[in-house]
Amino acid sequence: MTGIVTAVVLASALVLIVGIGGSMGARSALRMTARASLVLFLSAFTASALHRLRPMPLSRWLMRNRRYLGVAFAGSHLVHALAIGASIRADADAFYASQQPSGYMLNGIGYAFILAMAATSFRAPARMIGTTVWRWLHWVGGYYIWFAFAKSYVPRALHDSFYLPFAAALCLALALRLSAAIRTARPYFWNQWRCAK
Repeated sequence: MTGIVTAVVLASALVLIVGIGGSMGARSALRMTARASLVLFLSAFTASALHRLRPMPLSRWLMRNRRYLGVAFAGSHLVHALAIGASIRADADAFYASQQPSGYMLNGIGYAFILAMAATSFRAPARMIGTTVWRWLHWVGGYYIWFAFAKSYVPRALHDSFYLPFAAALCLALALRLSAAIRTARPYFWNQWRCAK
């Protein structure tokens, strides 16, 4: 599944870059890969929370496949990086004019998290780093990537209604994660309070 999704995203991006050509094709590929990456990321990001809050066929499927969805997201975002390269090559001045300098470092950290999380999505590397480090890496990395997407889509949604569904999806994903965390923590704190009495 991971390979199929990444191959489709890559093929679509190449069609846009080669078929349309120039900076317009590269920009179209950038938009397409960014949206595909967002859908794949949110599917993996909310899988566990959705399953805890509402066990149903969809949430069970997401839980079973969240590792592959995460790796497919990493593949899609690698294609996005290639589209960035094509955009710079087509019109470097226009690309750099549309970017904020602080974004380079933030995006670089995001890509480092994506690579580290993809590399540790399988049993052997996960065992090598240990359960605690694995959990922290995927927890911090997941929220950092969510923040990177929010930083990109939420300000745009304030000025252009086209981006509202993307911003709403990000907010809903965060609400699901926080709701699941509260539901999980409540019995623990209730038991601690009862023991203290």
